[in-house]
Amino acid sequence: MAETDTIPCTNLPKVEMMKISLPFGGELSSIMDISKGPPTDCALVHSLMLQLAPTLAGMTCFFKVLKVMVALKDINIDTLPKIAAAAADLADCFLVFGKIPIMIADILRMIIAFLHCFINMVKSIVNFQAGIDLNAADGNPVLIDALKCAQENSETSLAQLMAALGAIEPILEMTKPLLEMGGLSLTLPSMGDITGAKDLTETLDKLESTLVQLQDALESLPV
Repeated sequence: MAETDTIPCTNLPKVEMMKISLPFGGELSSIMDISKGPPTDCALVHSLMLQLAPTLAGMTCFFKVLKVMVALKDINIDTLPKIAAAAADLADCFLVFGKIPIMIADILRMIIAFLHCFINMVKSIVNFQAGIDLNAADGNPVLIDALKCAQENSETSLAQLMAALGAIEPILEMTKPLLEMGGLSLTLPSMGDITGAKDLTETLDKLESTLVQLQDALESLPV
């Protein structure tokens, strides 16, 4: 290969996150599926759609309460059957308390599994970056360009991983009140603390500590 030859560098796309605001506060955010490589705009929209369906399902009781309130607004002898039907439909919503520990356990298992995947992928990128030696390509501009391209893409991948980690924070925040109801209290570092760590070693140490706390909390649940 002549030294004037070049190896094309395909840069990874930079995508914009999307969100849906929820009526009780908080929001759904699009999630970067790091298991499928670099994300695209379509993939982020799809991830948000996948979250929306179960979220709306989880708001079923809220909608039933609204239904009762609407029926009560114009209460009269003719609307009593409608009110009674709406109230009967709402009764099932008061059976949820026994299922809360099971839901907490399932959420914790999901977060633990995600963090395990995240840590393994960060370590993989770190090991890949450690193997890039620009000095070894001295005098070979084609190889230098290829290594620089690989280095830039690894940095982009790492930045996308950190962005994907942010999807866990609102889940942790929404889970804390449920944990407290179950007698559990976790003091977890914020995702800002983790992603803002001075180096990747510090980031991984904080994540490992978070995993230990989450695993202890999971094992203490009576399920």
